[in-house]
Amino acid sequence: MVKIAICDDNLTMCNTIEDFVYMIKQYNTECDVYQDGQELIYAYEKNNERYDIIFLDIEMNELDGIKAASLMTILIKFANQCQRYLICSIAIYFTELIILILSISNM
Repeated sequence: MVKIAICDDNLTMCNTIEDFVYMIKQYNTECDVYQDGQELIYAYEKNNERYDIIFLDIEMNELDGIKAASLMTILIKFANQCQRYLICSIAIYFTELIILILSISNM
């Protein structure tokens, strides 16, 4: 199972990426959507959510993608519970998304 988090305050962008992830669902993916970095951090700390790939928008209102990525990196290293993870900009191309999911699902 490849767990993916999408974090963007632009709901259209979230829906576009989520739709794409569901199109390639045969690769055993699960996707959660967050509207800002603070929601993602909360889900990680309080709900014990763990992800293989995290797509972050750079500019968001409450907690931007840069700060959220820094906090997630610290939390992941501190918890030492994740063997692999990737944090990337929301602007990634969809072909690269397929390659990422395939490479992680085959690990």
